[in-house]
Amino acid sequence: MADKKNLCAQIDTALHARVRQEQEQSGKTLREYVEQLITDYYNMKENTKMTGDIMQRIGDHARIKSFLMGNSINILFSAVNFFLFAGILGYYNLSILGTFLFGNSLYIVWVLSFMKFRRALDIRRFNQAAGEQSKIIQLIQGMQEIKLNNCEKQKRWEWEHIQVQLFKISIKGLSLGQIQQVGSVFFTQTTSIVIS
Repeated sequence: MADKKNLCAQIDTALHARVRQEQEQSGKTLREYVEQLITDYYNMKENTKMTGDIMQRIGDHARIKSFLMGNSINILFSAVNFFLFAGILGYYNLSILGTFLFGNSLYIVWVLSFMKFRRALDIRRFNQAAGEQSKIIQLIQGMQEIKLNNCEKQKRWEWEHIQVQLFKISIKGLSLGQIQQVGSVFFTQTTSIVIS
């Protein structure tokens, strides 16, 4: 048999009357009923966290799908353009082709060097967004309890804190993207200037 501990708390008389009425209707003892309430509450919290995580995964799958559908054609055209241009430059002058390949190699190394940071930011964004989804589900499902316990401000502050964290992650992602883009433009434009 598992160890047992006593749990006591002062609650509002109307809430006490409601709990006692529902406990009597359930046919359970007060201990059994309160234990079931607490267990159900924590199970619900765990389920809403899982639901928020699943909802965020669905959103991420939509993001991946839009990336693959939108960018795959661009990648294909860029690859064809690269090989055609390299072939023409190779036919025209090998030293210009070498400059072109060197500049594009620097560009690729520059972009790949940011992948580790983008991955870390994506993981942080996913975790925060899943937390946001869970918090929204908790707010919707627990609206009556929130009003009953008069903790609207506290719940709003928790939600706002998550929004601030998401905003900070977005700002980091934007600044990382801008640094990456500045370097990319630098390498491609420098390569074009040297070639011409």
